[in-house]
Amino acid sequence: MKVRCRSSTAWRGASGGTGGPGFGGGVLADAAATLENCTLAGNHAMGGSGGNGTPTHNPPIQSNANGGNGGPAQGGALHGRFVLASCTIPSNTASGGPGGIHTAAKVNKTKN
Repeated sequence: MKVRCRSSTAWRGASGGTGGPGFGGGVLADAAATLENCTLAGNHAMGGSGGNGTPTHNPPIQSNANGGNGGPAQGGALHGRFVLASCTIPSNTASGGPGGIHTAAKVNKTKN
């Protein structure tokens, strides 16, 4: 099996973009907020998924492309500035988003 290239021009695939952030699964406050006599339970903040890579399919050289990073996450229950009075905040989580998919280019093979 031989791989034949017809010129020396190289093309590069486009990597996926980074996923967006996930903040405040229960409450996101852009300004100071007061919470009284509350329960924030079982909330989840999750970052966005990374974009998938897009390989080139332009001869002569085809290139792989990496997936983007997953987005960050903070504040499973709360994110921002808060004053809390008599609040319970159990079982909240935050997790970054999944990374994008690495995509492999196809190489044209010729037989001699």
